[in-house]
Amino acid sequence: MPRNRPRHQKRRESEEALAFVLKATLQVAVHHQGSPWLRDYLAQKFHWHSLFIRAMDVASSIAQRNNQSDFSKTYLILGARWFSHHESVEALLTNGRYGDCMVLMRSLLEDTDLMTYFSLYPEEASDWNERLSHDPVWPDKVYRQSIQKFGMRHIWQMLKEKGIEPVGERDYSILSAVVHASSWGARFYGRTFPDDPDRLYLNLAPLYDAAASFSIALVLQRTYPRPIEAFLMACEASTAPKSQWRSIKRDYDSFIEGWRTKMELDSWFRVAMDDAEERLSRGEDPEAVQADLAKLIHETFGQPADPAGGDKPTGEASP
Repeated sequence: MPRNRPRHQKRRESEEALAFVLKATLQVAVHHQGSPWLRDYLAQKFHWHSLFIRAMDVASSIAQRNNQSDFSKTYLILGARWFSHHESVEALLTNGRYGDCMVLMRSLLEDTDLMTYFSLYPEEASDWNERLSHDPVWPDKVYRQSIQKFGMRHIWQMLKEKGIEPVGERDYSILSAVVHASSWGARFYGRTFPDDPDRLYLNLAPLYDAAASFSIALVLQRTYPRPIEAFLMACEASTAPKSQWRSIKRDYDSFIEGWRTKMELDSWFRVAMDDAEERLSRGEDPEAVQADLAKLIHETFGQPADPAGGDKPTGEASP
């Protein structure tokens, strides 16, 4: 029988394996670590998460003092899921597990729109808590009715009636196609090669894809303000003391305009990249597509662009 290795040997092997993993990860990410967009994204994420944690703290205080505060209880449940999904998606992104990212993304978008819905219709929060306290089994009639009543299409319609655009509707169908087993969705879990597109290989060594990560991060970013906005709308419509949430409202107001400008810019890039990908899929010359994209950036923002996507030697931030 093989003998157990000494503890110090196991520790050394673990440290060597960790060093190897870190080296491989850094080799892939080193070019992106200096990206101005990434630095800005992390700063924005920290700010929104800080506001969110403060909102969760106030919601917890309200729920403890007032057992009838159904929105606060619901907000805490959905908020815990929302935050956990965010952290899990970003961990999967760095490991190239894009299919698993999209499974969580769909749930994250659902929770985001549900928080907004319950802030507008707080009387529904009690019903949601009661119905979904039943065991999640399909033969349970109450559970089946709950799934139908709080289905996302109904939620989106109710949000639109209040003049609010759902964050999940645009990407939900694509995410659902990935979640459910299909030949189309399998591409996000396995790997194919140009010379053998009909065969799917196990993704034993996931690769970091900057373009895919950027697209998924854009969807993530759209969800950041919504939990804060839902919390503030519920506070303004309730009897919660302003002293508890006034500072959150002030920080939100000082941050949201710059955030909207940034999202408009990121959305512009997403449209431009989607157009480039469509042209490439039609077989157009990659160099011509890159040149046109660089020209478009230059004409839009009035500064030279590197067609290869490299960083400028001056260190100036590219849009």
